[in-house]
Amino acid sequence: MASLLAGVVEGAVLHDRLQRREAELERFAERTIELQELDRRRIAGDIHDGISQRLVSAWYHLWAAISLTSDPGVTEELAATAALLSEALEDSRRAITGLRPALLDDLGLRAAITSVAANLGDIDVAVVVRVTDCDLAPHVETALFRIVQETLQNVVKHADASRVEVTLANDGEGVTLTVTDDGVGFDPATASGPTSFGLAGIHERAGLLRATLMVRSAPGSGTTVAVRLPGAASSTGA
Repeated sequence: MASLLAGVVEGAVLHDRLQRREAELERFAERTIELQELDRRRIAGDIHDGISQRLVSAWYHLWAAISLTSDPGVTEELAATAALLSEALEDSRRAITGLRPALLDDLGLRAAITSVAANLGDIDVAVVVRVTDCDLAPHVETALFRIVQETLQNVVKHADASRVEVTLANDGEGVTLTVTDDGVGFDPATASGPTSFGLAGIHERAGLLRATLMVRSAPGSGTTVAVRLPGAASSTGA
């Protein structure tokens, strides 16, 4: 009896330790993602208050100079420069929006993913979004949104795709996020350069969530990035 009782007590102690470790890992992931987002918001503020304001000021000065000159050649060059500044200002605005997605806080993960998919820039690619509402903790939603964002940026820069599909579904045992494109693909075993850098960020975020990451691709066959969170944390932290 004493031996059996000792085994039960030891099992209970180990179970309690495991639960505490799981809770500590969850708090670590939550805090890490929170700090990452705070840093992104700081950078977004710096761009808005610094770079963007200087671009706007330079744009107004250029148009003031255009109004003061009668030389057609000078006017044409100044107008071309002003157009470039306008494009740079639009780029900075997109960067600010990407760094600080207000929709994620205001309307949730579905709206944020739909928004980022609809604003990929001036590229001819059809994006299909199928996102079901999942009861996830805020830091999990943030990490999943960033994974979608980084994956779509990779598609825009490297995939040369005509179609991208983003799905998020809960099958009762966990949540699966999938991003699939029909682009040029690559060999995951030998990936290097910008593509691998983007994948490194995705690996990092999936690791924080203790999620399973699968990247399936081949030259000429498109790419699928899938993240699986078994028993994903709910908004209540369960």
